[in-house]
Amino acid sequence: MEEKKKINQVRFEELRSKGFPKGCLDHCYLDGIIIEKLPEEFQISHSRLSECWIQKFSADSLKLSNCVLADCILQGLSIDEMKIMDGTMDGTLLSGNTVGKMDFTGMSMRHSSMRDCAIESLVMEDTALDGMYFFRKRLIFRYGRKKIPGYFLAAGAP
Repeated sequence: MEEKKKINQVRFEELRSKGFPKGCLDHCYLDGIIIEKLPEEFQISHSRLSECWIQKFSADSLKLSNCVLADCILQGLSIDEMKIMDGTMDGTLLSGNTVGKMDFTGMSMRHSSMRDCAIESLVMEDTALDGMYFFRKRLIFRYGRKKIPGYFLAAGAP
């Protein structure tokens, strides 16, 4: 198993000043980083984010594929399309986000919660929930021409 390169806050800021070269955060270990600005369309794959704060910015799309999010906070985001797919989320909080389409396809979500988020469309195909809680969601699922409001109180609760 290859060792992931470690990215701390100083290195992250260096990469941001260079405009985030393509793939610069792939196959990395991001530890304790505060992320408050990313390009309009951004992607990270095969990385581990531990105790990171992703907060308070707007973007067209954010894609985290095959990533591990451990004890992270995603807060105050306004994103048209957020894809967090084929990875693991453990002890992570999603709070106060506004998302057009949120896709959690293939995720394993454990001991995490989503609170006070406005989500137009939520996809959770092949997603495993274990102690994942949803509070005060403002969801609208689209079925053809109808819009059906839905509210999750708790999912995966014991």
